[in-house]
Amino acid sequence: MEKSVIETNLSSDLLIGAEAIAKALNWKTASGKWHKRRVYHLAETSKMPIHKVPGLGLVCRKTTLDSYFRALDEKFLSAMDAESQGT
Repeated sequence: MEKSVIETNLSSDLLIGAEAIAKALNWKTASGKWHKRRVYHLAETSKMPIHKVPGLGLVCRKTTLDSYFRALDEKFLSAMDAESQGT
């Protein structure tokens, strides 16, 4: 793959900054502002794949967030399936 194709894919996949991440997740405060504090908290506690990059601040990939939530769904559905089978 050419370097320019890789860079294009990365730039379209990358969320830069707490506000961009909050917007992608549609997280708003009660007053309707983007919930940046929640993003900072999750990045600090490593609860989600959000990284602090020098010179950029908080960043994450859209595809990684999608994979993260898909894994949570799979874990939940597996637990529900096991529960329904009595195991």
